[in-house]
Amino acid sequence: MRICFLSPLIPSVAYGHRPYSFITELSALGHEITLHCLDDSGPAVGAKSHLESIGVEVRPVGIARTKRWSNCLLGLPSRTPLRVLHCQSGKLLDRLIQDVRENDYDVVHVDRFRLAPYGMKIREDFKGPVVIDFPDALSLYYERAVKNPRHFLKKWIDLREHRVTPGYERRVLSSGLSSVVCSNLDRDFLLKHAPESSIEVIPNMVDTEEFKPRSRQSDQPRGAFTGTLYYLPNIDGLLWLKEEVMPLLGDVDLPIDVIGYGATSELDSLEEDRRFKMVGYVENMADHLFQEDIYLCPLRVGAGIRFKLLEAFAAGMAAVSTTLGYEGIPCQPGEHLLVADSPAEFAAAIRHLASHPEERKRIGENARRFVVENFSSKATGKQLESLYQDLLASG
Repeated sequence: MRICFLSPLIPSVAYGHRPYSFITELSALGHEITLHCLDDSGPAVGAKSHLESIGVEVRPVGIARTKRWSNCLLGLPSRTPLRVLHCQSGKLLDRLIQDVRENDYDVVHVDRFRLAPYGMKIREDFKGPVVIDFPDALSLYYERAVKNPRHFLKKWIDLREHRVTPGYERRVLSSGLSSVVCSNLDRDFLLKHAPESSIEVIPNMVDTEEFKPRSRQSDQPRGAFTGTLYYLPNIDGLLWLKEEVMPLLGDVDLPIDVIGYGATSELDSLEEDRRFKMVGYVENMADHLFQEDIYLCPLRVGAGIRFKLLEAFAAGMAAVSTTLGYEGIPCQPGEHLLVADSPAEFAAAIRHLASHPEERKRIGENARRFVVENFSSKATGKQLESLYQDLLASG
């Protein structure tokens, strides 16, 4: 198949993991892929050249930061979500339309809800299936985010997005695009807004050959937290961990590596706390996850399936997570991870794993086995390929 792929970024294993998995697995299956995207590789080095090395034609278009923000400011009175306004580019749309008109693509794949206007517009020129990967219900995310405000401006933005996102999701779902999400929970939530919609579920997957058990050769465990550090759920989770959980650890001395880029001033207090090591951005997350350590997922806001927890499972780590943190992953508390929602419960779970290395080993091995059997990225490309084939067959 010839696939025209559209993304708001240049996907890589470190930035845009889900579209990266889709593209690499589809390419490995022999499909021809052209990627139209905004020229945003984030912190990843060589993202464009890597995709080109596996045969993907990458056509990035830049948007000045001032243009992005002016889009948002001018669009404030509208009922369009800010993340959609933030990605508006007439140049990208023109290039995409011209390419679709001039080339015989089988499928157009739109990565993320924020690019939905491009998908809806392209249907005027493309008669084949247009697939949009949400991948999660943003209306669910904002429903939760407004309950955990951390900053006045962000609270105001979240309230606005909470007001406009459900209606915009309904518009996209009724536009004739073929919709994909990452979990049954997100599908069911979106169906509340648009019950007539057909929504496919393709879970987030992890490369279990890259993410595998590694050892630091140490009996003293560390904690590990990973994620983009300007993202509200991660900021909220880290501050909750520091302010509410850590004071309850007693004599347990657990240094915590915080791995990820984009730390905001809201996390300055972690920089000043000797228990936290701000590792920053790393090219290969797999090299920083060790089976002796304890993975911490103290999330209280969010939607969708957390890639980072699947990566920790694949690395053979014992994890402590909130109920929301492992939401959408059909694993068993006590067998594949420990689940705790209050500060006291979270601290008790950390103390238990820190003092019982055999328990860390048991849970980590179970978690690894669970991911290999259920979330290996090899299944991602085949599942998406089957969806494309079914859409093409149905006309």
